[in-house]
Amino acid sequence: MKRIIFSIVLIGFLVPAYGFSSVWRNNEAVESIKDTLLYNADKKLKESLDKDPDNPILNYNYGLTKLKQYEEYKDDSGLEQAIQSFEKAKTDTTKSNLQANSFNQANAYYNLKDYANAINSYQESGTYLDTTNVDPDLLYNYANSLYKFVEENTEYDSLLTMAQDIYKSTSGMVDKDHRQKIWHNLGNTAFQQENFQEAISYYVEALKLDPKSEDTRINYEVALRKLAQQQSQNQQQQEQEQENQEGSEEQKQESSGKQEQEQQQQDAKEKQEQYDELSDEEKEKLEAEKKLDALLQEQSREEDNDKPEIRKQKPSGRYW
Repeated sequence: MKRIIFSIVLIGFLVPAYGFSSVWRNNEAVESIKDTLLYNADKKLKESLDKDPDNPILNYNYGLTKLKQYEEYKDDSGLEQAIQSFEKAKTDTTKSNLQANSFNQANAYYNLKDYANAINSYQESGTYLDTTNVDPDLLYNYANSLYKFVEENTEYDSLLTMAQDIYKSTSGMVDKDHRQKIWHNLGNTAFQQENFQEAISYYVEALKLDPKSEDTRINYEVALRKLAQQQSQNQQQQEQEQENQEGSEEQKQESSGKQEQEQQQQDAKEKQEQYDELSDEEKEKLEAEKKLDALLQEQSREEDNDKPEIRKQKPSGRYW
């Protein structure tokens, strides 16, 4: 996740809104936020909000304090309050204010692992930007939310392609550290899609930017193993399909031979049935014909044996 939008409000603009006492507490709180004295700022802002609960500036800074408490100390107890405070701060309807509140609200949702609402809030934040104004931080966080959402809802895996496109579009707008994270995240999206070869190429680009990144190195090695397994499985599947095809041909041949044998048996059975249906006179005639055929065949073989043997002359041994 990248940055929260932070603003310091000048006293002159605050006096008409909620009085000098609130101004003083708000500015003390702002200084505490800047000095990372977040729980001190929390206390001062809460006292002011007790007197003026709907003030957009107080609510914005209070939400900011709760969000930074999580980012600094991983204290997520105030994230829900941060979301509510940013929502109240939207009573100031200037575009810059609405954009900042929606962006930070989305960050709070993301840290709560409520990725669906984070996506919606990042989209809302983007609507308050001019069409010519591109915020790489917003796009980067938005792509992260899409990726995390698909991790928990794999049926929406088509969103990974959108996340990849966003990462690529922002890669040229950020510094080296964030570009390394973009390549790393691109590797993660490809890995999630089981495009392990593509994931490896992205991890390599990330490692070029930061060779010491342990997370990227580990993911790279896992992707290598997964690719080897995938290739092995594909090869086994191809061999199995080939064996199945060969087995199918053998089965066809066996089936054909079996059918031919069954047909021969059927023909023999039909002939026997036809023979059984003949009268005694017809059977005697048929047997006589068989004996005559056998006698003629025997005589033909004897005549062939009586024929003189024709011998081929052996070569003389001369060569031409």
